Amino acid sequence: MPIVGLAALIVVFGTAQPRFFSGNNFNTLLGQIAPILVVALGQTFMILMGSIDLSIPGIIFLSSLACVLCLSYGLHPFVAILAAFGVGLGVGFANGVLVTKLKIPSILATLGMLQVCTGIIVIVSGGRYKLTGSPLFQQITVGSFIGPIPNDIIWAITIWSVCMLLAYRSSFGRYIYAIGGGELVSQLSGIQVSRYKLATFMLCGVLAGLGGVLVTGRFGGSESGVDLSFMIDSIAAVTVAGTAVTGGVGGPERTLVGAVILGVIDNGMAITGIDSYTQMWIRGLLIVFCVAISIDRRKIPIMK
Repeated sequence: MPIVGLAALIVVFGTAQPRFFSGNNFNTLLGQIAPILVVALGQTFMILMGSIDLSIPGIIFLSSLACVLCLSYGLHPFVAILAAFGVGLGVGFANGVLVTKLKIPSILATLGMLQVCTGIIVIVSGGRYKLTGSPLFQQITVGSFIGPIPNDIIWAITIWSVCMLLAYRSSFGRYIYAIGGGELVSQLSGIQVSRYKLATFMLCGVLAGLGGVLVTGRFGGSESGVDLSFMIDSIAAVTVAGTAVTGGVGGPERTLVGAVILGVIDNGMAITGIDSYTQMWIRGLLIVFCVAISIDRRKIPIMK
């Protein structure tokens, strides 16, 4: 059904505005999808496990700032990318410790970490937009090494392929599905739940850090604040194609479809002239609808 819905969206937007099928718009669409897909893949494992990470926007833009600062000191772009990965890994580790050691619910722990990241970004950036100033970094992130295909799409598809292997060809993936299906049963079965939870938070942080790299390349610099739309997009891309927010059901293949659906909706509404405020409530309704049809109410006998 998500694929049928995607096809219907393409037909509707293409009929309403023929420019939707143009080559330039196709490249724009791919550029919109790439960072959403990368960060949503991290959120996929979180949701499969039965948790959620609301700190993703903070990690993205803190990683972006770390990237730009490294470039401003003349460091090689790959060092800047590693710095972004390090920021994501560090924040993900902190999130995991808050949840596994201090027993703080993931929604509260990551929401607090989002505020921490936002504060650091504002203090370090001084409230100013910072440019990368590195043509090589731009080439690595959003340039093109293989014909007309942008590098950010290659990054995204590569990460997606790795996540598919993690989900379906590794013990890590099997245990994440087991924890999402029933955490207490997983503990009684001998699975070290805390260890895998911590690893999942760190994975989500690293992928959000990579998302920050792609965002930096796409916009040529780092923002002085945080764009919370990435938090909504990361959740929507996971749930829109049927991954259940209650955990244990879904996977990266559905997230790929969900990210494309979100990209088509955003691009289609923009190219047909729908104003940004209308886009916001349409996207909000989409998220509510997708959660409503994907949630397993048998796991939640009492809804508060």
